[in-house]
Formats: sequence, C-alpha cells, structure tokens
Amino acid sequence: MPKRIKTFFGEYEVPLYEEMSEEEKFEAFREIFPNSQAINIESIPAEGIHGFPKADIEKFYRWLLEMEEEARIEQAEQEIEEELTECFPCSRDINLDEIPEEGINGISKERIQRYRDDLRETENWDAIARRENEEAMMRNLEEQLTPSNDFFSTHGTVIPQHNDVKLKKAVESTDNNKDFTAIQSLNTHTKQVQVTYTDPKQITSLNQAKITNATINFTTERSVGNYVFKNGELVYIDPTNGSETLIGNIWITIQTEIIYVEEISNAQNEVVRTEKTTEWVLDIECMGLHFTVKTSVGALYDYNKLMKYTADRAYREVDADAKKAFRQYMVLLVSLRNFRTEVRYKSTGWKQIKDRWCYLTDAGIIGMPNCNYRAEVEYKYTYDPKKIDATETFNDFWKMKFLSARKPENSVFLFHYTCLAVMTTLFQEVGHPINFVVALIGTTNSQKTVTGIIFTRLYNRNTKAAADIRFDSTNAAIMEKTSTYGDAILMVDDILPYDDPVWAKQQKKTVNDVIQTYGDRTPKMRSEAYAKINNVSRYSPVRGCCLMTGEVLDLGFESNLTRVIKLDFERGDIDLQLLTYFQQNLLNLPTFMYGYIKFISENIADVFNIIEQQFVKTRMSSFPPNMAARFIDCIAIMSAEVSIFYSYAVTKGFVRNEDVQRYMDSDMQLIEKIIMKNYEESRIISPGIRIIVALCKAMKNGKVEQCDISEKENLEELDEVDMENMAMFDSYYVYISPDKLFDIYMNDCKEMNCAVTYKSSRELKNPLKKDDILLPKQEGNNTRYSHKLCSKTSKRFYWIKLDVFKRIYDEYQTI
Repeated sequence: MPKRIKTFFGEYEVPLYEEMSEEEKFEAFREIFPNSQAINIESIPAEGIHGFPKADIEKFYRWLLEMEEEARIEQAEQEIEEELTECFPCSRDINLDEIPEEGINGISKERIQRYRDDLRETENWDAIARRENEEAMMRNLEEQLTPSNDFFSTHGTVIPQHNDVKLKKAVESTDNNKDFTAIQSLNTHTKQVQVTYTDPKQITSLNQAKITNATINFTTERSVGNYVFKNGELVYIDPTNGSETLIGNIWITIQTEIIYVEEISNAQNEVVRTEKTTEWVLDIECMGLHFTVKTSVGALYDYNKLMKYTADRAYREVDADAKKAFRQYMVLLVSLRNFRTEVRYKSTGWKQIKDRWCYLTDAGIIGMPNCNYRAEVEYKYTYDPKKIDATETFNDFWKMKFLSARKPENSVFLFHYTCLAVMTTLFQEVGHPINFVVALIGTTNSQKTVTGIIFTRLYNRNTKAAADIRFDSTNAAIMEKTSTYGDAILMVDDILPYDDPVWAKQQKKTVNDVIQTYGDRTPKMRSEAYAKINNVSRYSPVRGCCLMTGEVLDLGFESNLTRVIKLDFERGDIDLQLLTYFQQNLLNLPTFMYGYIKFISENIADVFNIIEQQFVKTRMSSFPPNMAARFIDCIAIMSAEVSIFYSYAVTKGFVRNEDVQRYMDSDMQLIEKIIMKNYEESRIISPGIRIIVALCKAMKNGKVEQCDISEKENLEELDEVDMENMAMFDSYYVYISPDKLFDIYMNDCKEMNCAVTYKSSRELKNPLKKDDILLPKQEGNNTRYSHKLCSKTSKRFYWIKLDVFKRIYDEYQTI
C-alpha cells in the first residue's frame, strides 16, 4: 500500500521504495547523485543512504559509469569526425597508401578508411565516374597528339585529321616548363583545330571554368565602332581620312559587369548607406587564344595588366596615339553596354531593391530566381523547386511542431522562432526589433544540439551540418558571426559547466555579450585597423536571430535574464523517430521557407500592418504589474509571427478557416507558457530566495519527507536519521539540516539547468543570512545560524523563519 505523508502543504501518497520499478528507482537515484563523481562507494554505510540499499547504490553506480563512458566515447568520436571532415572534405583527398600504419594525429588508419568509405556513400558517384572517364579519354588523346615544342607558338596551327573524328576534349601538355590547358575542337568540314591555353598562374576559378567549357571561335575579322580586329591585331581607323593606328594584338569582349554592394550600418544597427564597387569579367582574345579574367575598375584601362592575363602573349604599341585609341576603345565597349550586369550584395536577407522589399540568397531573389541580384556569400541556399508551396512540404514542416513529445511547448516555440527569424529586418523596420535570444539548455544526450540544427540551419543544410560556432571560440570570432546570416538564425553551441573558475568566468562573459548584442541589437565596433585591413565597416551589424545550446545557463546579470528565452531539455523529450525523419529530409525546411518568404514579399504591407496591430493589442492586455516590458514585447513579437504564419497557411489552403483560431490559440498558449516561466525565473534575483524556492518545490512535490512537530510527541517519534533527511515545521519555523538543504538545492539546479553557485552545505549560510531568512542565535561571542533541535541529536539545523518561507512560497509558487 502507498504510504500517506503529512506535509506543510497537506497530505499525499507516495509509493513505497519496494513498489517502485527499476527505472523509477534509477531516476530517483539520479536526482540525488547526478554523476558518478558525486558518489564515494567506499564511504557508504552497509544500510545505505537516502533510503537506497547499498546493493542498489552499487548497481546504479555501475549503470551511471556505463552511461558516462558511452557519453565520453560519443564525444570523442564526434571530435574525430570533425577533425577528419576538416582535413578531408572529399574521399578523393584520402590516399591510404600515403597514410602511415599508426595513423595521423592520433587517429588510426582503420578509422580514416572507415571515414572514407562512409564519405563515398554520400558523394555523387555518377559525377565522379564521368570525371574519371573524361580523364582517361584525355590521357588517350594526349598520347595521340604529341606536339613539338613550337606547336603552340604558331597562331592558327592546322593539324590534318581523319574525317570520322568528332570529339571535343581538354588536353593537358607542357610547353617550355609551363603547364597549360588546351582546348581543341575538331570539325570534319574544316579539318582544323584551334588551341587555347593559359599560364596556370593566371587561371582564376572563373577563368578555369571558362576554359574547361570553351568552344572554338576561329579568328575572324570583327569590328566595333571604328575599331577593327584583323589578322590578329587591333586597329583604329580614323573616320576622317581612313588612316590606321595599330594598338596591339588583343580583342576584348566585356561579358559581365559585377556591382558589389555592401550595406554600412551605424551604432543603432541601421543601414545608413551602401558602398558599391565594380568588377568586370572580360574575354581577351590573343593569338587565337581566349582568356577569361576578372578585373577591377582601375585595371580596365590598364593595358599592362591586361597583357599579364595573356601570360605575356599580348603586346601593344607604345606611342601616344595608340594609348589614346586604346582608352577610347575601352570607353566605347563600356558605353555600348553589350554585357550582362549583376548586382551582388555581401550579405543575405531582406533588401530594398528598386523600392521593393526582396529576400536575397546566393541563388538570387526568392520568388525571382532568374534576376540579376544575388548574395555573394559562401553558404548556399538549397531547396527543391518542384515542392514549393506544396501540401506535402507544408505537412512535413508542420510535423516539426511535434518533435518534442514530452514538452510540446519547446518544439512549438522553436517552430515559430524559425519562421520569425526570416523576418528579422522587417520587425526592425517597423520599430519593433526582435529583442531576445533562445537558449536550449539540458543535460548531455538530451538531443538539444541536433534539435537546434534541425530548426535553425537554413543554409548549407546537409548531413554533416554542425553549429555555426561554439562558445569555446574567441569572443571576437563569435561577435564577427553576428553579421553572417541575414534574416536567419545563428546557432552557438555549447555552454559548458566548467570547474575551472577562469574558464567559467570567460565563458560567462562571452555568453552575456552574445545575449546583450542580440537583445539590444547593438553592433560591435571593430577596430579601425581591422576594418581597413579586411575592407569591412566599423560596425558589425546584427542581421538575424540567435539560438544557443548548453548544459547550464549562468548569467549573473539581472538585466540579461529578460533578454533570453530558455527552453529546458531532458533526455527523452525528443521523438527520436521523428528526429531521424527530419535528418533524412533535409531540404524540407528551406523549401518550405522559400514559399513562406515569397508569400511575405508579396504581402509586405499586410505583414507590417499585422506586426503593428499585434503590438498594440498585446500591450493593452493584462499582465503582472511588475512584468518586464521585454517579456511583454516578446509575446507581441511571437503573436505577430503566429498571425503571419497562419495567414500564409489559410491563403495557400493548407489550413481551413474554421480551424485557424483554434490552432493559433493553442500555439500561443504554449508560447506564453514558455515566456511566463522565464519571467517567473527572472524574478528570483536573490541567491537566498532561490535556495528557499528550491525547498518549496521539493516539499510541494513530495521530494522530501515532512513532519509537523508542533506536537512534541511527533518529534520524539523521529530518530536521528529521519530528522537529518526531512523537513520539519511548527508554527514558527521550518527546520532542515544544511546537508539536506544542499542536496535539494543541487537537484533543483539540475532540473532547472542552472549553474551550481555553491559547492557545499556550509556555503549556503551566507546567502540565506543576507536575505534574513535564518534565525540567528548568540552563542558566547559568536552568532550562529544553525542550531540544535533537541537532545536526541547533536546535529545542527537551519531554522527558517516561517513567515519568510510562506511569503516566498506565495510569491514564487508558479515556478
């Protein structure tokens, strides 16, 4: 039969230890001993402690060791995987014959081979096979064509070929110790071959791509304006008298004008101006060869630089007339505008382009992929164009709301935070910037990191995706990342519970800096030297949102408690089957977001209106009188996003009109539950009050035995062990041993994912004394804050003032 327990809060039933399952016993054991370091097996008496028999303690201790060992192995394997990924991004980079038997950097050769085999399974083998086949054909062709040393020195060399030869392949050869790429195209009608080559030092990635895919253009006479290219020479013909001025031996075609745009922000995170620079992509024809180069504005009229691109094959006349004619030739080419213009921003996200709000990625403007605007960034936006705005895509994204099975509020909040992040600039534009970050805090193996990646990784979405940066990076490196993703989420992993006070202090400062930067949306000012050397603006703008993960969240700054929304994660919270599904269907999120962002851009005025309306509506609602304005604005921000999301869902027919309000109310209820929980926790500023709140929760939830000792006989029935492991109370005080209170405090820190500020029961006295919670007594010349309760025990107890205890309980009972 369950045992009935009388407590300060009333009577309740608890199961007997013998009636608990093994899992329940182990969970109870973990609450007292969170890790193996907390247990000293040799010091445990034969009868056990805390109600646990010694045999069970030894068994659970072995289980705990096994779990910790598995976690260590998993961490080590992850570190090896990251190092291998950095060293060998492609399986072709791994040559096992060159790797010594003992391995490299402590990683065995067998492990490297296993990594290579796994990598090969994810690579595009069709493309690799085609490339290897082409290389084999190139080698065969090179054996057939063994040119003499002067083969490439003659312009327009003609080689007789058999009539049935029809091929077009790249040939690699050597000329005077210079590598070059030759492109030949054999034509059965002309029986001629044109060869194009370039010095490898002049080959840019753009040039290499152009050469590899080149087709043959036989040198023919061509002209533009009064300029003629004939017999391999550029000539200016004076229209007045027909005289000719020889300029040189190159013919230039401007293929692309690239305009780079950098947005310059001020200290208020506002874009105050844009700076533009221009580059030109040119095709230079010289000696029958074609060189594709990229050059800046200043070099466009510099013939000497253009000569270098041809590996010294070009020449020019040095007289003044030739120089003047060349400058006029380049001016004519620019003024004719027979080229494509591309505008490339240096960041992604929302931009005002021609008085219209557009969302820019490396693939172009969302909704207008073929336009000439795009972001020049390293990270790629990959999606499935066939599934944009498809019901299947929406339904898959909708499932992400149910990823957290035991705590649905966590996945619902992340679901809408993901949708919110892509509107960061729009909220700032209407004067309501997103003023908080989200932190996923939980124990190891609670799946917080992988969950964060699933929800946040909009770019570079692949199976090897990791957090954008970690908290063990330098503060400067993390701050530089704040401008990385425009209108997307930056993920910073992994806040650790350092034992070393130096590391703990450094990490706390970094965490608080990140929270304050995003919470206030204040850019960090770079040094003038750094900005000049790296060609960046003085201020590093805060372009998107931030999600952090960690085991603990110890801020220490009262104001920062309102800038972060903490989601608590525990083992078993995440539906692993559903998590695996999302890991296997990586393109669903960016594909859904493409349609969602496109809808926003098409209804931008309505979006701005919804944001304004929700702020007015929320601020007029009833909230606790002392609730921080940041939390109220957080509710308004999330409410606006929920309204925008369901406007999209209804418009596209994914959700019925009659169901919308029910879904919105359900989502907002869970979102507000998260925000209000964070608000309640932020109110516990005093460490002493935090300790008493932990005791209140333990007593209310039956996690500590209680006894009313108002009647003396009740106290007399207790033995010494009982007294040391329970909370007792009468009409004036709550009595508890320092060791027991410390155990309760430690367990509460674990449940709340808070840093453990105090390391022993002795240290609890100072915060409790500071808040006038304990009864002091004068003993001789000393004032003591723990006292004996009766003659049955020599142990001392804290005497907690009952009126203070009740006040704290009444004020913080919702936590």
